[in-house]
Amino acid sequence: MRMAESEERALLENLLHSSSLEKKLRKTIASGQKSVVISYDEIVEFDERLAKFLMENPKTFFYQADSILEGITSIRGTRLRVRGLDRSVDIKDLRAKDIGRFIQIEGILAKASDIRPEIRIATFRCKRCGEMYKREQLGDYLIEPLFCENPNCKAKGTGAFELVLESTEFCDWQSLGFQDPPSKLRGGRMPKQLSGIVRDDFVDRAVPGDYVIATGYLQPLQELGKKKKVLDIIFMVNHLEVPKKGVEEAELSPEDEQLIKEMIKDPEISDRIVQSIAPSISGHEVIKEAIALQLFGSDPVELPDGTRIRGDIHILLSGDPGTAKSQLLNWVSNVAPRGVYTSGMKSTSAGLTATAVRDEIGKGWMLEAGALVIADGGLAAIDEFEKMDKEDSASILESMEQQTISIAKAGIVARLNTRAAVLAATNP
Repeated sequence: MRMAESEERALLENLLHSSSLEKKLRKTIASGQKSVVISYDEIVEFDERLAKFLMENPKTFFYQADSILEGITSIRGTRLRVRGLDRSVDIKDLRAKDIGRFIQIEGILAKASDIRPEIRIATFRCKRCGEMYKREQLGDYLIEPLFCENPNCKAKGTGAFELVLESTEFCDWQSLGFQDPPSKLRGGRMPKQLSGIVRDDFVDRAVPGDYVIATGYLQPLQELGKKKKVLDIIFMVNHLEVPKKGVEEAELSPEDEQLIKEMIKDPEISDRIVQSIAPSISGHEVIKEAIALQLFGSDPVELPDGTRIRGDIHILLSGDPGTAKSQLLNWVSNVAPRGVYTSGMKSTSAGLTATAVRDEIGKGWMLEAGALVIADGGLAAIDEFEKMDKEDSASILESMEQQTISIAKAGIVARLNTRAAVLAATNP
């Protein structure tokens, strides 16, 4: 049974006035930020009923929490952010039952729009008498006053009020696109995408290609004036973080570290590593040794003048059809952290690097990451390399040498990281 609203607010006030939160509040105000970040475990430890209220009614929870925080700090726009849920929901597994619940997703940030202003508190002026009104904007569409409260005016209807931009309060707004990571796709499944919105000081926290962990809630999107039965859903991002990438994502237990130390003492460790590369494919020891060296790579070198020398090795396998090139590429892309497999016959320069696409939510332009950007910190396997157009294959030269992709399209000028090793296969 759900708690009474007064009891919910009282528990929230006790949580936000607790000694542990006061320290975080002081740090937040001192740093000039507006977001107070706490973990979900802290809420559970404080009161399990409050944690349950958050999971079942996140929109009400954060509306009340933000209003309490604004009262404590006297700073407009102070926000509570909750991170670190016990488990994440795969984007491909999101269903109608998840709408309105507080969830955590993990995936690749595939798209990110420009940062734009969103009206938080609108100021309206009556065109007839000049009376001013302030209205808090909570929905997706601008809400005007119904009528003028001046007894000598009583103006109403469309066009009776004008928006006064000078007195209107804005917040930062950004549209994002999340995608299932390649490591969670098996059996030829298509990666699912999820559109999201992030606000205030959490905009621009990640760029396309980053592996992200986000908490928030799903909200149905009903277009104004259209009463559709099948709705789109939007992920309202509450907290967004970019964990360590690539091989750093792997967590080694003490037992793993001990096993690695014992393996180092083996004089035949190099041969054992080579034999473990695609063990179902016999022979090709020299090729397997090269792939083993590529998988290990080396650390990049940062020179005093800021120049970066890559530590990733690029390999081109050239061989007749039927010599297991594709099998090798498939095996490597499955084993390598953030491994991405693609075929040159069906790949374009935009699909490999990045492109500008229309933003379905904000109706502007946004960047969408390609295979090399998604493989940042890992390995990209490109099969049938000789079947790519010359223009498309030439577009990845910057990515292979400088390990960046420069984009200048539709008014967007950006540079994305592609710090990935490239393993390509071709027929002679």
